Amino acid sequence: MKVVDDLGTCWRAFGVAQVCFASCNAMAASTWISGTAAFGKVHAAHALRSMPAVRIIAASVVKTCGPPTPGSRCGVRWRPVRFSPPLLLPVPFKFMKTLSLCAVTMATLAMGVSSITSAQIAYLGPAGSWTHQACMDLFGDTNLVALDRQALFKALRAKTVAKACVPATTSVVGVTPYLDDVLALDTVHVVGEYPKALGYSLLAKPGTRKEDIRTVLAHPVALEEVKPWLDLEMPDVERQPAASGGAAAKSVAEGAASGMAAMGPPGAARLYGLTSIVSGIEEGPHNTTRWWVLGHAIPAPSGHDKTTLLLTVDEEGFQRSLQALARSARVLAVYERPGKQSLDGHRYVIDVVGHASQPEIARLLADRAEFRLLGSYPRRY
Repeated sequence: MKVVDDLGTCWRAFGVAQVCFASCNAMAASTWISGTAAFGKVHAAHALRSMPAVRIIAASVVKTCGPPTPGSRCGVRWRPVRFSPPLLLPVPFKFMKTLSLCAVTMATLAMGVSSITSAQIAYLGPAGSWTHQACMDLFGDTNLVALDRQALFKALRAKTVAKACVPATTSVVGVTPYLDDVLALDTVHVVGEYPKALGYSLLAKPGTRKEDIRTVLAHPVALEEVKPWLDLEMPDVERQPAASGGAAAKSVAEGAASGMAAMGPPGAARLYGLTSIVSGIEEGPHNTTRWWVLGHAIPAPSGHDKTTLLLTVDEEGFQRSLQALARSARVLAVYERPGKQSLDGHRYVIDVVGHASQPEIARLLADRAEFRLLGSYPRRY
């Protein structure tokens, strides 16, 4: 049994080198001092331990099949590093600083190494919702599981699902009611996004005519999105909220009343034996929803990425935080959420260009405690 003592080899074995060291190696090359090319496990351990104000997870890799060779695919396992306090070998300061810029990303990615007990991907059920359709667009129709709101976020915390799709923002209502649930997740990250222009269908039991409909069921966000059409075409119908588009279609299918209809995706008609009376309602770029894919490990940089941050700050420090952010990344969007602690306390969900492993963003996260990394993922729009 041999401990791999090359830092680059260790992190490649972890599977996170492509995320963090893609940017770090470029900086390290200019600060590397002769004599440290064989930066061993003891040096690495003490360098990591010495970084101020940064708490990271340090680990060593043990390969059971001897020294690493090119193309080797031997299995690896983890064990904690045992530090020897009296021994503090000199480490180049600039290289330590380079490592510290990556430490936040390393720690975040390490959290995703814990085993996932299921390969299932969760969505807000029941089946037939727009979120169900988004999941099928992204992942196909296998390994999907429909959960209610509480169960979905509980499963993410417990890691009993690998991923979950949640609508985050829309072009009509802004942030969705689920955004605060996402912010309450400490160890779950945004690992993808999916924007989709929606076109609703008016779904009812076979034989129902448009003039027969007295009540329309839909998710509250959907009711806002189809409001212009309803105001014009069906101004007198009762508008009744439902937990989701799937729940609305299911209620219509199982209900005894013939004057009910649901607003939802066309696929819900096939699932529940309904017919589409009107299709393509409010379809277009003006009615677009963005889903977040939530998971347990941030993906490697794709070269065209977006990072989502959470800024928690009071009004006095707000301008300073914005200035620090502007120096670090190009801001795409800002969504305000209540701070829930004081009148002048606020939280802002901020999308920026780039990946969290990029030096400027990594430095911001290391230096500014008010910023929290929610996720980095390939940019879809």
